[in-house]
Amino acid sequence: MDVYETVPVLESEDGLHEFWQSGVDHQRVINSFELIGASSLVDPLNASRWCGTRPEDRNDYSETEEEYLATIEEDVPAGIDELIELVLAFVEDEGLLGGGAG
Repeated sequence: MDVYETVPVLESEDGLHEFWQSGVDHQRVINSFELIGASSLVDPLNASRWCGTRPEDRNDYSETEEEYLATIEEDVPAGIDELIELVLAFVEDEGLLGGGAG
């Protein structure tokens, strides 16, 4: 669920900043992305941890901070694009489809 619920936040206008300002358990979300092998999202999430200590309004970032965050965020869309494939592979590998008790 962490993966599914986090994607809209990452796709929002404030992206990584919004993620770090949200009340979610950030490490749990990162661990969920790691679990399914989404390193293309784990890396930008870890690189942007500093956003959690910044002002609530992204417009209050310095020009340098904004440019750095924009650079990190360039990798996020490609990471999101591969999520479906990664989740399906994870579910298959874990035997979570079909044949379950039910």
